[in-house]
Amino acid sequence: MEKPTHYDDFSPSGTVEKDYLISLLREIENKNLYEEKHWKNLIRYKKNLFGSYTSEVDSEYYFLSKQGKKNPKEEIFSTVRSFFANESKSPEEVLHPQCSFPERYDWLKKQLHFDSNILKEMKCMRFENWRDSLQGHGFRVVFASYYMQSPGSMFGHTLIKIDSKLNESSELLDYGVGFAADTGDANIVLYMFGGLTGKFPGTFSIYPYYLKVNEYNDLENRDLWEYKLNLNETERSRFLRHLWEMRRTHFDYYFLGENCSYHLLGLFDVAGSDLALSQKAGSLVSPADTIKLYLEEEGLVAESVYRPSLHSKIKQKLVVMTDSEKEHFWNILSGKIGYQNLEGKDVRKSLVIDAVLEAYRYQQIRSKKEEENPLYESTLRYRSKLTEDIRLGELKPFSDPPEFSHSLSRVSTSLGHSNLGVFTQLQYRIAYHDLLNASKGHSPGSELQFFNATIRKYEFKPIEFTSMSILRVASLSPYNSLSKQISYFFDIGWDSVLYKEKDIVRGNEIFRKQAGNLEGLVGYSFQDEFKNLNPFSTFSILAGAKAQSSSVFQNGVRYGPELMLNYLFERGDWKFQLAGSYYYFQASRETDNFLNTAKIRYSITKDHELRLEATSQKFYNELMVSYHYLF
Repeated sequence: MEKPTHYDDFSPSGTVEKDYLISLLREIENKNLYEEKHWKNLIRYKKNLFGSYTSEVDSEYYFLSKQGKKNPKEEIFSTVRSFFANESKSPEEVLHPQCSFPERYDWLKKQLHFDSNILKEMKCMRFENWRDSLQGHGFRVVFASYYMQSPGSMFGHTLIKIDSKLNESSELLDYGVGFAADTGDANIVLYMFGGLTGKFPGTFSIYPYYLKVNEYNDLENRDLWEYKLNLNETERSRFLRHLWEMRRTHFDYYFLGENCSYHLLGLFDVAGSDLALSQKAGSLVSPADTIKLYLEEEGLVAESVYRPSLHSKIKQKLVVMTDSEKEHFWNILSGKIGYQNLEGKDVRKSLVIDAVLEAYRYQQIRSKKEEENPLYESTLRYRSKLTEDIRLGELKPFSDPPEFSHSLSRVSTSLGHSNLGVFTQLQYRIAYHDLLNASKGHSPGSELQFFNATIRKYEFKPIEFTSMSILRVASLSPYNSLSKQISYFFDIGWDSVLYKEKDIVRGNEIFRKQAGNLEGLVGYSFQDEFKNLNPFSTFSILAGAKAQSSSVFQNGVRYGPELMLNYLFERGDWKFQLAGSYYYFQASRETDNFLNTAKIRYSITKDHELRLEATSQKFYNELMVSYHYLF
């Protein structure tokens, strides 16, 4: 790739052009155009604690000044200088700056009233052909729900759908715009580390919308929520011009900040002169939180549309089936009976066969086989002969829209009693969601926590650093003969362990000690998910291993197999969890241990919770009440 071209010292060769450039630079200085909001949005400048600016863009190719990343004034001067550059003689060469940065040119032209007799306006055919091919007359922000089976999809995802005039009757042929990290062949450890520390470049891309619908809706069981935005023609044009400017640049990608949803806000800040979405986002940004920002702007969102996944469509049909219809569905799907067995039965044949056909498609997509089920074609012919009219009414969404979700960060204060005495506790979590948090707007039975730290003070004892989960992930997705999803749990960080020391005066005294902690489990979860759209309870059984390191253990470490049972029940504002874990440790003073917990959570509001928790383990019992504030 060619080196970036900078124009700090560039000057046109003609005397008239030189004089005109000087006058333009003087006018910029007099008007302080480099302090304008639109200019700062264009270059993605953000003010730091010391009052100076730095662009979030991390690509040299986006700046026309060597100082452009941190100097708005030098960047705008170099931008105007670049517009006087000679036109490229070959269409294969790098585009002229006017054509590489059409929104910069359009805005500066309107601010400075360029004299076209002196500053020649270039014909930007590649940009114009690209813009005309999109035929964008509207934009939708699309939220793809959480997919806990893939690390890159645990947070949800947002993208932009460009509504084309050409595809009003076939919107799947529209284009989508997304921002994503280029992770290459990174393994799961490097992926999580790189995503937290900004080691991967994030870039914008454009793709046919139907590809993402197939990927999210069909392959990954992710429901889509589309939010149509009210943008006028001027704003739509600005959006497309600026999107073109983004094609050769990149940003360092951060899971919790500069992620797939955050940099979409910047596009709309440029498009809408009255918008400041990225300024309102804060330092921690989730895709769901950006949807809330769009909705909070008065008049920005015109409507929302729910696009259920293929799995949700099947589930919606199963929920309204009678027990007899469900039995026939499962028997046909498993091959125990054929669709011919429906004849003469008191069932809604069209409903059952529609669900079977969708299940055949779903299984084919999940297995990634090109060939369809051999029974699909004959079943489809049978369905074409059925004339019964099935009226199911409006099918309710399987998932809640993202704007219903609670806030990311959490702080909690607790008071408890234990066999070591009364204690107070303070807990802080950077992000995201735990099993006891309300499921609305999140994936039910999921947990994703970053840097969840706890400090505790027992009476007559010093403050202790009790625990911290650097990363804690759980997915208790229900297993059934249709989706066959595996549940898993993973935690890495520090925890408190208990041990006994012999003392002549006090006997066997119990002590608490911090230890490094690593555990991973896999298993299955079960629920009657085809009885209700929102099942109340989930039972899980998982098995794996746990390892801990501390000086109190023989050889400084203990490890061994772990078995976990977990039961979740949620209804309304209440949620109940009953869990038990058993460990058989090797190379330690204690060969076995257990942890049993019973927890109740009540949601006062979406971001305020009360919890009551009882814990029992070897040598130790406690009862704790706590208040949680999410923000």
